[in-house]
Amino acid sequence: MKIFLLLLCISFSVAVPAQRKRSAKNTTTSQPAIFLDSVNIGNTIFEFDPDMMTKISVGKDDSKYPNGRIYITTKNPGSFHFLTMKEIIANYKIKTRGTALYMLDNEFIKDTSAFRIDSSYILKIVLIPGSDFSYLKKPGRLTIVKIIPRTKANLESQLRIRGDAFIKSTGKTL
Repeated sequence: MKIFLLLLCISFSVAVPAQRKRSAKNTTTSQPAIFLDSVNIGNTIFEFDPDMMTKISVGKDDSKYPNGRIYITTKNPGSFHFLTMKEIIANYKIKTRGTALYMLDNEFIKDTSAFRIDSSYILKIVLIPGSDFSYLKKPGRLTIVKIIPRTKANLESQLRIRGDAFIKSTGKTL
């Protein structure tokens, strides 16, 4: 009887890992397959002008795509020239010292390896040195690369003056 109780106590005190089969439908970390103009773009994050989209449709899950499908159709298929972060740095001749943080439209880009942006969607790139921030302990080795996209709000905020055209159209003088 003592041996039986001893074995019973040991069996309840030992943690035995059980096999748990996780179904693909219950995974919340997996994302749906995204198709841009019928091309599967995978887990890559693509940024382009949202005005270029004509249609977005959602397909249900099936055996090949258990988390579903998202189809994005654009006005000019094949007209995009997507750049990686390394290509942006090379094309725009950006020189960063030490660590670089990347921002798009005032939000930090967390995964630069999966990030792509259409070259025509970039309005300008602003470099902000870490020394501009007085509260940083070691600001000298930090650069913030801020990508400003070509959106209606960003384009309208620019002031373009050509002779007296501004005065005639608004009635204001500078």
